[in-house]
Amino acid sequence: MSDEELLGTLNSSLHRSGVRFKVIQFDGRRGIFRVSGSDRDRALKALSGLTGSPITTLRTSGTLRTLRDQR
Repeated sequence: MSDEELLGTLNSSLHRSGVRFKVIQFDGRRGIFRVSGSDRDRALKALSGLTGSPITTLRTSGTLRTLRDQR
C-alpha cells in the first residue's frame, strides 16, 4: 500500500467519524498512527467497519514507545 492509499483510506473513514489522527510512521506495510485517548474507540470502530480494507488493527497502546518496542 502506498502512502497516498493509506492516507486516502484513513481520511475517508476517520474524518467521516470525526476522529483526528496523525501518521507517525509507515513503511508501506505496517504503520503507527496516533489518535487521542477519547477518539480511540471511535477510531477502532471506524477502521473495523471498512469493507475490503487492507487496514487491520494489530494492537493499541497508550504510548508510542510501547508500540515501537513490541514490533
